[in-house]
Amino acid sequence: MKLTYNWLKDFVDISLKPKELADKLTMAGLEVVSLEEFEGDYVFEIEITSNRPDWLSVIGIAREVSAITGRKLKPTADSRQPTAGSGSLHIKIENKKACPFYSARLIYEVKVGPSPSGIADRLKAIGLRPVNNIVDITNYVLWATGQPLHAFDLDKIVGANLCVRPNDGGQTRRSAPTHRKISVRFAKSGEEIISIDGISRKLSPKILVITDENRPVAIAGIMGGKESQVSEATRNILLESAYFHPLVIRKAARLLGLSSDSSYRFERSVSMGGILDSSDLASSLILKYAGGNPGPLFKAGSDAKTPAKSIIFNIPRANKLLGKDLSAVKIKANLSALGFKTASLKKDTLKITPPAFRQDISTPADILEEVCRVYGYENIPLSLPSIKPSQLPEENIQLIQERAAQTLSSLGFNEVITYSLLSQEALKRIRSDGQTTVFLENPLSQEQEVLRPSLTWGLLNVLARNLELGNTKCAFFEIGNCFSQDSECRFLGIVMNKRGSTTLTTGGLLELKGVLELLLQKIGIKDYKFIPSTDPLFTVGYSSALVTGKEEFGFLGQAKKEILTELRIDESEVIIAGLNLDKLKNLACFSRVYQPLPKYPSVSRDISLIVDETISYQALIDAIKSGNGLESLENIKFKDVYRSEALGKTKKSITISLEFRSPEETLTDSQVNSRVESIIQTVSRELGAGIR
Repeated sequence: MKLTYNWLKDFVDISLKPKELADKLTMAGLEVVSLEEFEGDYVFEIEITSNRPDWLSVIGIAREVSAITGRKLKPTADSRQPTAGSGSLHIKIENKKACPFYSARLIYEVKVGPSPSGIADRLKAIGLRPVNNIVDITNYVLWATGQPLHAFDLDKIVGANLCVRPNDGGQTRRSAPTHRKISVRFAKSGEEIISIDGISRKLSPKILVITDENRPVAIAGIMGGKESQVSEATRNILLESAYFHPLVIRKAARLLGLSSDSSYRFERSVSMGGILDSSDLASSLILKYAGGNPGPLFKAGSDAKTPAKSIIFNIPRANKLLGKDLSAVKIKANLSALGFKTASLKKDTLKITPPAFRQDISTPADILEEVCRVYGYENIPLSLPSIKPSQLPEENIQLIQERAAQTLSSLGFNEVITYSLLSQEALKRIRSDGQTTVFLENPLSQEQEVLRPSLTWGLLNVLARNLELGNTKCAFFEIGNCFSQDSECRFLGIVMNKRGSTTLTTGGLLELKGVLELLLQKIGIKDYKFIPSTDPLFTVGYSSALVTGKEEFGFLGQAKKEILTELRIDESEVIIAGLNLDKLKNLACFSRVYQPLPKYPSVSRDISLIVDETISYQALIDAIKSGNGLESLENIKFKDVYRSEALGKTKKSITISLEFRSPEETLTDSQVNSRVESIIQTVSRELGAGIR
């Protein structure tokens, strides 16, 4: 949206300099993307959000300037035009939903010529080329009020012929033409129109048009036809001002590949209350700068405004959200400046009615936003929440996502986003349980038949594509929603090849296990286990599930070779992991507990235990923690696993490091040895382990 500084001053007194005004508008939500000087004036270019069509006009911006500067809007001159003259016109609207209201004003004996400098200069400043006084006035009113208008050459409307002859006094006298008719309907198959840009356009039954008795004369709300456009020879005009449904105009503009200043506004909805006011303003300017005589005004449909819905606004609740104590008087003043009607229901409650042009206002939160904009966001204090995040399980998931993304990014992983729809073939490849899968009733294609049950397929495809492009070290993660027939959950998915990322050394199964352990530590989850799993996606013996208590919340494993072959991934080892973040949100803890540094040194002992091949490291740890010798045991670390012919095919040796520390004294060798012996006895009894 472009407008000039002096144009704004026609509607509101401004004491701020252009640069200061630009800053004020930006802070109020109307981002000024450029400010340029133009022939003694300043041109503002403002980025308008799609929910604020009322800002697509100089008057709309002036209203905001009035509110944020405290200056009153200037009263606009009464431009209402009396109906006069003879003539008849029948307006037929075939689809009242597509066009609820249509008005046509006739003006006779105009003189088409150059526009006055005041209008022409403002149009040039905003990038429009002046054409003639009639066309320029319709453009001027469009930018001033936000209501698109169109002027037809009345004599070129078939069935609207005028008979003009001298009367007895030597003056011209108009006789009423017959068969004058305008229709608003959808185009018929095969119809065409040459628009005012000289291009012949094929129409379809989805495109709304304005027609005379024989043919389309305009594409409704978008562009007029060349055959009925105003030219230097025009003497009589029909001035259109109407309301067209936004969806109808948007579809037509997309089908035709045609956009205009009019369609841009109709697509976002114009205010029903400004249709006739804008027509009156344009008519008065035409009579002032092009001469002529006013004719009658014809209307069809209803221009009744949709009753505004009143909103109950609680002032203490709003102030609590703002962290600022605004009085009812201040809130009323701010809203009144924007055109809202306010009434006090009781001491701390207001009944607020938005103006007709504010179709985006429907809730107390919308009202609060308006109060903030006018009061000034810079005047609202910044403060942190007084409650701890760990007390809000529903919000923990956002903190988990942020912590996970930060941790994985710092380790060299790259975040990706993949599609949430899969094909049934992809579902079979990742060996997912089809019984709980959500299928689309009307998929757009075979590639988009199923809502993803996991992030695995998308991550494997990202890996395959990167390897194809020559990226040898691949480590990716994604945070997204996964679906089943019963629920929708937030998941974290991780995939990497054996060669790992720039930070990780090998990228193997144990490496990614360490990443998961670090990640769970970062989000404050301690009581969990890795237990063996039989997921068909993974190589047998190389996968595990993550559980806490009896709740399974994640998985880790090495993808099967045949799955990698199907996806053309030529890698010796690809590791996949996943965490259900919805299950973790109630377990996460972000509060920090600080402890003093230990006073006494720790003592470590390494032991190598020979166990059956079927015994997992986790089972070994569980056995140690279930027995004696745990006094002063501070940490258990995995060191190594060893297999050899001497041990036998059914045996393996697991070396672990036991770290002991007492908070009261330095432990002696005899104390440590006694505790180690107790642990050895426990694992020997529970698992049949022996010392190597």
